[in-house]
This record gives sequence, structure tokens and C-alpha cells, in this order.
Amino acid sequence: MFTDISSAERRSISHHDHRGAAEQRIGTDEVHADGLGPSPLNSVLYGHSSMTWFDRFRKPKPVVEDPTFGRLEYEKRHGCWNGSVPFRSQGESLLVTVYGEAPSETQRTRFREFEQRYGDLEPAIAVELFGLYEPHMDHPIEGMPLPASAQEMWKLMHLDGVELHLDGSLVVAYGFREGVGWDDAMFEVGFDGWTPVGKSLGD
Repeated sequence: MFTDISSAERRSISHHDHRGAAEQRIGTDEVHADGLGPSPLNSVLYGHSSMTWFDRFRKPKPVVEDPTFGRLEYEKRHGCWNGSVPFRSQGESLLVTVYGEAPSETQRTRFREFEQRYGDLEPAIAVELFGLYEPHMDHPIEGMPLPASAQEMWKLMHLDGVELHLDGSLVVAYGFREGVGWDDAMFEVGFDGWTPVGKSLGD
């Protein structure tokens, strides 16, 4: 589902310029190969800005400063707020999409708990990522990484973004690290309580 920007471009965004890059990419309307169209997080991560003459007359998007998520910009099309937030476990900014009229305390709490639990969740997330990827290794193409286990898979992965829904549910997006191969692969993992559940793998 996530297309149009390479892994190398994605990984090169620093903590300081990450937010600006995200702002430029918010609002992409292209439909991806799976026919489902982009999610708000897809647009922020992988969309290209397509400024037109009419865009010059549009009102600026609402912006809030959230105590947990920092600066967020509202995307009316999807009913959500987009931004980036420092994520302690990887020492850089994480792209975030928060659904609703305004971020709720439930969503803030869920994100903070995710950050606190992340180290303990890693092994189970790795199993789900490997489970999503394993069928693709039955018919590998040139340049595809071929990890032999969930542990090997984890070493190849990079956490790119998180979506927080109205009910407090959380979905995280992963891609391969720069130079690994399959630059535009995107994995989505949800949670049942705090049990990771693999959702999808696309490009």
C-alpha cells in the first residue's frame, strides 16, 4: 500500500527535517496498486505533493500543538491529524496519524504505553513481520532479502510510523532498512490488547 518514496529517502529524514518532509507529503490522493487507496499515514510516508493552481487559494490546514504528539496538521479528507514525534527506542522521529476531531487522552495514553512496552513487544512483532513476509520468499525475486528466522527478519526492519484510531487501537508500519532490498515494501501490524497481529504487506 505504501509507494512513491524509496527506503533510502525515507531513512535520510533527520529529526529536524522529518516534520517538514511530512508536511509536504500530507494529502496525496493517488490510488495504489491494491485498489484500496492511500491511508493518511501512507500519504505522509510515501506520497508526493501535487501542488496545483487551485491549491494556492485553499485555506491553511488547522494546526495544533499536542502535549504528547507535538505539532499536528489536520487532514480533512481522512479526518485525522498528521505529524512526527520523537520515539525513544530508535532515537529519531516517528511519523504519526491520529484520527478524530482532536487527539484524545485515550490515544495519548495508548501511544505512551506502546513506547514504554516496545522493547518487550519486539520479539512478538518480529514473528508477525516474518509471518507476513514468509510466503513471498517462496517465489523470491532478485534483490529480495531472505531471512531464515524472525530474529534475522527483525534486524532488517525499521519502524516508520503509527496510526492511532478513535477507539484507541494502534497500527504500526515497518519497512526494510536502507540497502536491504525491496525498498518500498511496507508491513502493517496491529494489536489485540498488546498482542501483535500481522495485518498486511504491500508495496
